[in-house]
Amino acid sequence: MKITEHPVIDTVTKTDRGYRARALCLVDDQPADIVVTIDTARPSRSCYRVDLYDRMQLVWNPVLRADGDDFAPPPASAHNERTLAAYQSLFNRLHDTAEWIVRTARDLGPRW
Repeated sequence: MKITEHPVIDTVTKTDRGYRARALCLVDDQPADIVVTIDTARPSRSCYRVDLYDRMQLVWNPVLRADGDDFAPPPASAHNERTLAAYQSLFNRLHDTAEWIVRTARDLGPRW
């Protein structure tokens, strides 16, 4: 997997209950991992997450977690053009939201 400036879907794989898509990209010039897990049987159990890599501690830290109630799941078929476009749109929204979260946290600084 290659880290890109904006999210580019690397893989879409079938899971027991639906599909999982993943992209590595940069959020605020730091490596980020975006993972979308779609539960086609129960869309409300779908999971969306963005983790940011901390180069000082060498760990992935969660920046954004959401579920099926926060974002509508893309169509159920994982490999047609309409579905891939819907995934890409969702990845772009998650990336933009994570950018906003990280920049806002940095600009506000510590609370104490």
